[in-house]
Amino acid sequence: MSEAFPDIEIYIKDVAENSILEWLRSHFDIESGKQTVTLTRGTEKTACLIVPDAAKGGYTSVWFKSNHTPWPTDIDCARDAHKFLNKEARCSTGSWENEEGGWLKINQQGETKVVWE
Repeated sequence: MSEAFPDIEIYIKDVAENSILEWLRSHFDIESGKQTVTLTRGTEKTACLIVPDAAKGGYTSVWFKSNHTPWPTDIDCARDAHKFLNKEARCSTGSWENEEGGWLKINQQGETKVVWE
């Protein structure tokens, strides 16, 4: 098992915010906000920033500002989001702290490393 990242960020293509909130409710209790929601899992809280059209191509950013989440890495989170939402998800292939750059695309065809600019 890989070491947990300090925060988690994924990008989901062409997804409605209410669908993202439904996915988050499957893992957390949610205190709604306008763009940032507070998520509670057990006794741990984390802020989650949801930014529609954060990246070219219709990708919404979902950034968990700490890693009080069920996923140790961005890849684990993106896999879960894709499975629940049935939407393409993208994420980094490694922790930015370790400067292991690169992107992974997860969709109906599987998982593929991509160059994303």
